[in-house]
Amino acid sequence: MIARISKDVYSIKGNYNVYVIVNKDTSILIDSSDGTDYTLIIEGIEEILTRYNTEIKYLILTSHYEEVAGGAYYLSTSLRIPYIIASSEDSISIRKGRGKRSNYNPVNINFEIKEGRGKINSLNFIKSRSPSLGSLLIIYSDIIFSGVNKVSGIMNKINYICDINDCKKVEEFWYLRKNATLVEDIRKQSIVE
Repeated sequence: MIARISKDVYSIKGNYNVYVIVNKDTSILIDSSDGTDYTLIIEGIEEILTRYNTEIKYLILTSHYEEVAGGAYYLSTSLRIPYIIASSEDSISIRKGRGKRSNYNPVNINFEIKEGRGKINSLNFIKSRSPSLGSLLIIYSDIIFSGVNKVSGIMNKINYICDINDCKKVEEFWYLRKNATLVEDIRKQSIVE
């Protein structure tokens, strides 16, 4: 299933979500699911790319976990993706095909992110160091791609948080709303003297 998140960002739901950022010059794939659903993922990617007459230039893996990197071999081979990017810490495991709980087909990493923060084109990278030392958060426009990380939103800065399971709109916490009534306030109002 394909879902449009913003004007140039799509989610493809397989066993785990992968994300496509479509630009006229360079399209980017974020994460690759676990590999057991690669035909479904490839069909979704090809449908998106055909609409825009573009190709994937970069596959960015947010960690070495099988939910994120398990399908990288199949996608990079089938779609002829020239550059695969991961953190230097997780690149070692990805090249050996070692996930957290199971192994997968190894894939070569062409470009390693070594610094704690970085930027490629309009993408910003931050090493979160959790759940793996090389786990990446990718920020594009007002969207955070977090892979297997669990992240909460930053109000007025981020509109969507997209991980391997879901892409959610960040909404104001109910207790921060101006018209919210806290339980303690309700108790005070109901006390009759």
